[in-house]
Amino acid sequence: MTPAAIPQKPHSVRVPFRLLAGLICLAGTVAVLGTTYMAWQRGTHSVPANFIVWLPGVAWLTRLAFHAAVDGAEPENEYWPWASSRVANCYFLIAILYSAFTPR
Repeated sequence: MTPAAIPQKPHSVRVPFRLLAGLICLAGTVAVLGTTYMAWQRGTHSVPANFIVWLPGVAWLTRLAFHAAVDGAEPENEYWPWASSRVANCYFLIAILYSAFTPR
């Protein structure tokens, strides 16, 4: 007989970490809006490719920080832009390798 899966309650986030999450959320929003403004104002040729490659990662981090700051808990789907943790890990590995081996 196998025991039934017990649903886990999300861990609550303490206030200092909520403030830090709010700062991360603000920085991520500024980064995404700044990259968008730079691409719109100067054209896409002036935006470094690293900025474009890291936008989904920044969106993921901003969403995670937003839920930690506002809800005080992690979101139900932690890997939102990606289907699963494996897809997210592959994305981050490719983004890190791209950033490391791209000429400046």
